[in-house]
Amino acid sequence: MKTKLLFIFLLVLMAYNISKAQNNFPVSTDNPVWRVLRTGAISVEGPRYFLDYKLEKDTLIDNKTYSVISGFDTIQGNTNWSRVGFTRTSSTKVYFKATANGKEYLLYDFGLKVNDTIYCGFDVNHNPDTIKFHVVSIDTIDVSGYRRKRLKIYSNDHFEMNWIEGIGSDINPFYMGSFGIPGSISELRCVTINSNLIYQNPKYSDCTTITSIKQIPSNDGISIFPNPTKTELFVDINTGRFEKLKIKINDMNGKVVYNKTVSELTNVINISTFPCGLYFIQIFKDNILVNEKIIKQ
Repeated sequence: MKTKLLFIFLLVLMAYNISKAQNNFPVSTDNPVWRVLRTGAISVEGPRYFLDYKLEKDTLIDNKTYSVISGFDTIQGNTNWSRVGFTRTSSTKVYFKATANGKEYLLYDFGLKVNDTIYCGFDVNHNPDTIKFHVVSIDTIDVSGYRRKRLKIYSNDHFEMNWIEGIGSDINPFYMGSFGIPGSISELRCVTINSNLIYQNPKYSDCTTITSIKQIPSNDGISIFPNPTKTELFVDINTGRFEKLKIKINDMNGKVVYNKTVSELTNVINISTFPCGLYFIQIFKDNILVNEKIIKQ
């Protein structure tokens, strides 16, 4: 009898662990902590700092159970956690509210298929507060010994990112503090569950250093001129490291106005039709090499 009861207990425990492992998104009882590396828009030289998020106690809002999201950033040496929002999971979908009385936004839907489209709450403190994405591809990756679904999500006017089942976005799990300034960069660095590391960005050797193990100095062999300019922008690439690089220019609203893969040493970009104002140029392959502002007169 005791052997039978032990066997039943082990089956229940196994089923519970499998269920926990298959969560589409962490819950408060997982004690999750996300660490995001944020790079300011003006230059990858700085500012660079960490944004940390965690889920705390659950609370009822409109008869729905939400986990409280707390966060802090290290830009001014701040280590005090403060409330930054609420989140809840329902089946394959994850929702977010900035305040208890505020609007609820859809953050994720892990039930989507290739070519599906979705509107997500994105940088909800700015206008527009939702962005249309479509699913480009779906595969799986290993996360702490489990195969988890990964959806590549793309927006024509913004950029692409990956949704990782059980983790969230590979840029910022709650899309905060990352997108209000065009040209800014955010990267998910690490995720822990119950103090155990389950995800680490493969571009970095740990969860605490600022510099990527693959990073190249931002202006190493790359020149952009003239700046300001009225008609043409020249980009000279003499890194001697890559056959092809990608050049992308965003306007002040984050809209991509130029996006091209190049292999020439000297590249001429015609910006004569661009409205006058401030733009942000990024040059990269696997990593951002240059992230600078340019002025169209």
